[in-house]
Amino acid sequence: MWSTIKQKILQLSKATGVEIVFTQEHKYIAHIVCLTLRKNKIIVERQVTGDELVLENLPKSIPLFLTFNGKGVLVKKVPVSTGKVSTIEDVLPESNPNDFYHSIDNFNGFSTISIARKSLIDEIINSFRARGFKVLNVSIGFKPVMLILQHLNQNTGAIKSSTYQLEIQKNEITDFEIVSPEADKPVGQEFIFSEQYIADSRTIALGTAVALLTDQIEVAPGFKNETILNERSNFKSYLLFKYFGWALLIGLLGLLLINFFVFNYYAQKNNEQETAQRYTRGNAAIEEKLRQKVRQKEKFLEHTGWLNQYKTSYFADRMASLLPADIVLTSMQVNPLNKGGNTVKGVSFRMNTIEISGDCTSTSYLTQFMNNLKSIQGVKKASVINYTYNKEKNTGSFILEILTY
Repeated sequence: MWSTIKQKILQLSKATGVEIVFTQEHKYIAHIVCLTLRKNKIIVERQVTGDELVLENLPKSIPLFLTFNGKGVLVKKVPVSTGKVSTIEDVLPESNPNDFYHSIDNFNGFSTISIARKSLIDEIINSFRARGFKVLNVSIGFKPVMLILQHLNQNTGAIKSSTYQLEIQKNEITDFEIVSPEADKPVGQEFIFSEQYIADSRTIALGTAVALLTDQIEVAPGFKNETILNERSNFKSYLLFKYFGWALLIGLLGLLLINFFVFNYYAQKNNEQETAQRYTRGNAAIEEKLRQKVRQKEKFLEHTGWLNQYKTSYFADRMASLLPADIVLTSMQVNPLNKGGNTVKGVSFRMNTIEISGDCTSTSYLTQFMNNLKSIQGVKKASVINYTYNKEKNTGSFILEILTY
């Protein structure tokens, strides 16, 4: 379990790949790609090409992976059919092997041996460290490109970088050709990597950055360099210190929050007890006043009839269904106001009463409607309290009072 946790702690989320392409002695072009690993997806944050001045704008906190190519770097192809892996003595017979870095990489149908002088590589590594960068790995040649082939928008054809033209067949490098680097060479064409456009001159830089994202910091790199080994060890310690530092701070914060909530809980309980005691000793009169107000409101609701359940919808529906065709109702009031009856603070209502008004063309229809109302279940009495006849319109206006149970 600890190994899994440790692996997640040491997993890089940001990495910068830099391809150093030597154009002449002590002069180089830097192809740079900065990557971020976000939700298991690689995001290209930045890509740039230029001389060593472009390094000034790179963040020092993000670790680097350097790949060296160009003049001063020898990459030789060794066919698999030879059955022999070349050594530095085979390529440079009269040289001292201790003066060179080399790497042997295997591809589909061939191998390569890449050689560079130690003094040249060490000088660049030290210059990067002097600028404040953390260089965690170094390589020679184009091997890092293998890591990005399956994510490209093409798995067959040619991929051109600033120093090589690589032949690709089914996500495998089957051949290569060395291209002379040019300081004033334009960026060139672009290809799609994980739905993002990358300049072809930065192909190796991209593969180098991906290699660093997938690198295991606690495993020694294939490139034997004491400076790189020390830098990786220091960076590993930094990541562990950062993780446990945050864990300690979060633990202390959690402990403080627990203490705060416990203190707040008991402080609140103490306040509630004090409030209850004060209420018991000094607020009995206020409680009685509140009860009196409640009783007055209950009495008001009771006398006004608002607590009773009325069948207003039922009576309205029945009256509408029994209404003759020549009668037009103009208004209906339930429990209308009056000047007498149950009175609470000057408010008087006629309880269990429905008052309706309307117009009719003949009193016979009104009489029929009165009889219909009396047949409704729940109607106690129906009577005409006002009737006015209009000769000009030949209609009568009426007001009916209906008493219900």
